[in-house]
Amino acid sequence: ILIQVVTEGVCGLVCRRWYAACQDGRVRRRAWEGRWEGYMAGWRVPQELVGHTDTVCTLAVGPDGTVYSGSLDGTIRAWSGIDGSCLRTLAGGLFSTLSLVVGGPNGAVYSGTTARSGSRGAIRVWSGTDGSRLADLEGHPGRSVRALAVTVDGTLFSGASDRTIRVWSNGEHV
Repeated sequence: ILIQVVTEGVCGLVCRRWYAACQDGRVRRRAWEGRWEGYMAGWRVPQELVGHTDTVCTLAVGPDGTVYSGSLDGTIRAWSGIDGSCLRTLAGGLFSTLSLVVGGPNGAVYSGTTARSGSRGAIRVWSGTDGSRLADLEGHPGRSVRALAVTVDGTLFSGASDRTIRVWSNGEHV
């Protein structure tokens, strides 16, 4: 899986499909047709995954190929990696989603949120199975959580605009 930052947003290459997070609130998907004749020559016309109402900031891919997109509209959407259909919407509330990662032993979805005035940037933990919200982790006071990474055993790392990286284990800051 390749995840990199491009001028349109975040993109990823998953199962011969390329995903781009875009400022118009859409996720664009192209499929590889197996030939390389120059820049983007082997890519089919994009499919647009429509549902967000504001800029899509982040993408993550689950172990089953589900693609997750996080937006400034406060939602996370789970998309089928096969046909691009929206499987479910995880309602994040008033807080924009700036970062996503999927992993750990239970396949949880972790989202990093913006900090609003008087609040803390939080990490929300979601079930990768049914999309239910499992927990909120707070540890970056007054700052937005901009980067997340998770290990196979479920150890979570979060980076925020407070210039710190925090380590979490079993829902607790270590």
